[in-house]
Order: sequence, then structure tokens, then C-alpha cells
Amino acid sequence: MHRVRSIIDRPALLLGLGAVLAVAAFHLWITPSNPPGYHRDEAALSLNAYTLSTSLRDEDGARLPLFFRSFEDYKSPIYPYLLAGAFRLTGPDAGVARGFSALLVLAATALWAGEYTLSKRALRDLPPTAVALGRMGFGGLFLFGYLVATGQLSAISAFNEEQLGWVGISALLLFGFVTTWYFGLRHVDVSVATSVLVVAFPITLLLGLVAGRTSLGLMEVAGVVTIVFGVVLVIGLGSLREVWVSLDRIVRARLRSTPWR
Repeated sequence: MHRVRSIIDRPALLLGLGAVLAVAAFHLWITPSNPPGYHRDEAALSLNAYTLSTSLRDEDGARLPLFFRSFEDYKSPIYPYLLAGAFRLTGPDAGVARGFSALLVLAATALWAGEYTLSKRALRDLPPTAVALGRMGFGGLFLFGYLVATGQLSAISAFNEEQLGWVGISALLLFGFVTTWYFGLRHVDVSVATSVLVVAFPITLLLGLVAGRTSLGLMEVAGVVTIVFGVVLVIGLGSLREVWVSLDRIVRARLRSTPWR
């Protein structure tokens, strides 16, 4: 009872919980117009999930396959098998497939939060570079094993210079993100860090506008305003100032310790 009353007496916490529930409800709200159509990968994987739920075979008749074919591409088996379990209970339905996918995204968000909470704990005893390289190292090994298991390792040799260039740029951006993220996460609370990360949507939208590939509509503007307001609400204006002061202190200390010769 005391714990419940302590939560009620903290309006900021209640607002934060309300915002989380509102985002979850909006995320699970599937309408016929968003997304506008059932695209081909959705249809192919849903078909395989349906055939699995009825006969334990894919669309080509293979029994309990390891990978699924989708328009001359091969997909991971995890999603079709999970969706087959849902179809077994509800029957095949596009709304069920999309709602199930939304639940998986929410589950991934919870796992993402758990990963960063564990990383924050690991940063007490390990330097940020070790945590960052550990994450990228395990991720690289997993991707390499996936390519070997799916027989796609030889396809890398077929990449042209432009494709290799984009892969290199993506790798550099990922390395920069992971490095700066863990250096920052060591000095701020994990809830503050993950709240700031939500600002990626407005930044992505801005980059799309600069590249001329994104149109700015009322829903996008409302989303940007909501995200910025939510970040300020969660962090607090005072805490936001502390974050900037801490970042400035870290940068200045780094500059003073770097020999400029």
C-alpha cells in the first residue's frame, strides 16, 4: 500500500507511465490504412505460417523447414513458426499477423531496455571500449554464423564497389554510435540516455527532408512535438542542463588530455 501511495504522489512518474501506455496502445492500433497494404513479404510469411499451423509444412511442401522462401529470398524461421502458433489459436488473419508483429516489436523493446540496463551495470567494472567492442564483436560473429548457415557468405564477393562503400559507411556509423553511446551511458542514468535516444525520429525525419525523400505532414509534426515534449518531461529541464554540463566537462577533459603535436 505504501508503494502504491508513493507512486500516486509522484505526478511525473504517473505521466511517464501514461505516456508509455499511450505509445503501446497506439503501436498496437492496426488500421487498414496504416500500413496501406499487405506487402509481399508479409503475405509470403503469413502463408507459410498458415501451412505450418495446419500441416507442419511450408508453401512448397517441405516438412518443418529451417528457412522459408519468399520471392527468391530466404527468411529466418523464427517468425513463421511463432506466427503459426498464433494462427493455430485464431486462424489465418492479416490483422492477427500484424498485431502479433506489433507485440514482437514491443517485446524487442523490452529486451533492448534490458540489454542497456545490463550494459550500465557492466560499465561499473569495465571501460566503455570493452563493452562496445564486446557488443560489436558478438554481433559480428552472429552475422558471420548466419551467413555461413544460410550459404550466403559467397554472395559478399559479388558486391560491387558502390555496395561495399555503403557497407563500410554503415559499419563506421555503427561503430561511432556504439562507442559514443557507451561512453555517454557510463556517466548518465540509463533512463535519461534511452529517453534522449528517442530523438532519433526527428533527426531521421530532418535528414529525409534534406535528402528530399520525405514529406512533412501533420502526423509527422505531431510526432516530433510529442517526442520532444516527452523527452523533456522524462529528463526534466534541470536534468537536461546537467547532461549538457556533464558532456561539456567530458569533452574538455578529453581535449586537455590529448597531446596536440
